[in-house]
Amino acid sequence: MTLALNLGTTIPGIMKKIIKFIIALETLVFIIFGCTKENGPMSVIAEGYIVGHVQCDEVIDGQGTGKLTDHGYCIILENPTNNFHTFTLPKDLIDFPAELLKSHNINNGGPYFFTDSLQDDFKIWFKYHKPTRSEQVHFACLSTYGEPPFPWEKWPQIVIEEAARIED
Repeated sequence: MTLALNLGTTIPGIMKKIIKFIIALETLVFIIFGCTKENGPMSVIAEGYIVGHVQCDEVIDGQGTGKLTDHGYCIILENPTNNFHTFTLPKDLIDFPAELLKSHNINNGGPYFFTDSLQDDFKIWFKYHKPTRSEQVHFACLSTYGEPPFPWEKWPQIVIEEAARIED
């Protein structure tokens, strides 16, 4: 039996809206205030979907190291105006099929995005912050074709502190 308010909205529906509002508010605070030296990085809690993978050449002090980065993942939030990439997804969180873990899109130097049919398959809850200088992963993804380069600036890097998979 579900309780309903006079407004016709169920209690679970209201709770879901409150949670989404809190997540959106925390994200806004994160974007506005970022991190400070006195307090360290500010953490934000969010839910989102892992929608792509990237692994490129590691760069340290402007020079390639000859090594690949750890696996990186592209995440979109429930509120799709925010997109991120991270190299700190816990390795045991999701057992991705090997065919999804291609290095990067050689056409534009960006990630390989999963097919549309998989866009909602990897939902996660996670706590994250903007990387400090020492946490930032620098990388270079080469491209060989004439497409415009991938807009990495629209997919800022984050550091995941905690994460859990959400099974729908």
